[in-house]
Amino acid sequence: MALADPLIRETWGAGDPTLPQPASAESLIAGLETTGLFVAGASMMFARWAAELRGAENTLPLFSVERSNKMGGDPNIRYYHSYWRVGPSEALLIEATPPPRCVSWNFQLNNHWMESLDYRYFKIHVNKGSAVRSNPRPHRLLQSLHGLRR
Repeated sequence: MALADPLIRETWGAGDPTLPQPASAESLIAGLETTGLFVAGASMMFARWAAELRGAENTLPLFSVERSNKMGGDPNIRYYHSYWRVGPSEALLIEATPPPRCVSWNFQLNNHWMESLDYRYFKIHVNKGSAVRSNPRPHRLLQSLHGLRR
């Protein structure tokens, strides 16, 4: 019996127009040329949002679902954003009762650019899994923003 002469070739995705094409020098140059526009646009968008949130300082309104979805947000998620002013001898207290059928929820402290604070060394978030409730009253989230040190 003669041994077979195997032919091995990669055919996965060959000719599939929905898959991205390999990068070329031209596509890399075009991407780098538009990077600055992306960075400028993103920072302007977050600065505009922060300015708008200052108008409702120390309240927790629902963020526009339509606006969130247009920016790529998950249509099944509702976002509440705000801008807080907390004095040196004050703490932030948020009381919330998530809907009973809510699969997941979280509260996270962010900076002016909506980036999370340093979660590696400080507890800046709480979620459905980490929250502790001892009674059926609303969840109480208490956060002092002053004196956060390592």
